[in-house]
Amino acid sequence: MAEDLKKSTEEKNSNNPKPYYLITLIFIILFILFYQEYAKELARLVAEQRVKATEFEAKAKECFAEKAIRDAKEAEQKRLAAEAAEKERLKELQLKVISDFYQAVKEHDCITAVQLRANYTEAECKKIRSIRLNDAKIVKQTPTVAVAYIKIVYRQKGSRTKYHFAGYLQLAKQDETWVIIGNFSSKYSLEDYLKKYQIPNT
Repeated sequence: MAEDLKKSTEEKNSNNPKPYYLITLIFIILFILFYQEYAKELARLVAEQRVKATEFEAKAKECFAEKAIRDAKEAEQKRLAAEAAEKERLKELQLKVISDFYQAVKEHDCITAVQLRANYTEAECKKIRSIRLNDAKIVKQTPTVAVAYIKIVYRQKGSRTKYHFAGYLQLAKQDETWVIIGNFSSKYSLEDYLKKYQIPNT
């Protein structure tokens, strides 16, 4: 009788699962659910980071592009400023040649005057009784040629006549120095003068 009762109890226990099996199953289900939610959140974060990375890359490219544009503008401004400074420096040199030439003629320093003006002779210099340079300005420049507009008043020896000249003359660069080469003219406009003497109008 006791043996039959024991067998009946064992059969009942074998048909009913132990509680820890249920706990394990619940844990597994919860873990799967948690993992799915975690995977979704992780995917969302990864996607968000990718968007941010793309935005950052676009912003970086934009910044680099803006910097490149700024650098290019600054370089162009520096180049233009350097060109303008060089033109002003050349103007000063050219105007000094004109001023020094007429000062030399005025002081009858004909040797110096001949050095400052091509094809000018001491004999021509000695004919001048008095001379005054009233105005001089550079109106055209190229790397090797310049045109100046001048106003002078002069008298020749043996004459009381006062001569006035208001017009253009030409300078040229020779051996790294500037000299007056002549081509004095008061009958042309600047445009016609440049055409007459084939000076580039650029």
